[in-house]
Amino acid sequence: MNLAGRLASCARCRLSYTCCRSSLIAKNSVIRCASPQFIGNALLARSYATTEPDSGYRFSTSHEWVSLADSNATVGVTNYAQDKLGDVVFAELPDVGLELAVEDAFGVLESVKAASDLYSPVSGKVIEVNSELAEKPELINQDPYTKGWLIKLEVKNSTEYDGLMSHSDYVKFVEESS
Repeated sequence: MNLAGRLASCARCRLSYTCCRSSLIAKNSVIRCASPQFIGNALLARSYATTEPDSGYRFSTSHEWVSLADSNATVGVTNYAQDKLGDVVFAELPDVGLELAVEDAFGVLESVKAASDLYSPVSGKVIEVNSELAEKPELINQDPYTKGWLIKLEVKNSTEYDGLMSHSDYVKFVEESS
């Protein structure tokens, strides 16, 4: 019986059956993911967090990533964040030239599920915005680390980058917050 099309999300992993379309069980009228790799939110969180790149990137507690090259930083949302947000349908991004401090809101991602504010993980001046996202916001879901980047900053203080989470710290953070 194909229950995926009739229900909003799996009661166990809370996804829209993207993880478990073929592995569903019905128990006491609650549909649950039967796939062992997705039993429990902690395992689900770990599976997405471990798909984050492990070198050359740092991560914020608001699930943005940063890669630093010289004094320029590229910022985007993590694979974990884009998955939780769902299909992105619109990206509101700042104008070039905007000065940002750490944790300043710089935009909004709208999805079929919700809207989510974007926060700057480092301070700096916006020097480039991913203009492709205006026509193809789905790039954030399809390829959040290369084609789905959001903004580029001229970084004011590179030590802020060092204060962000490493890959292993981000994996632990996601597991603990699930």
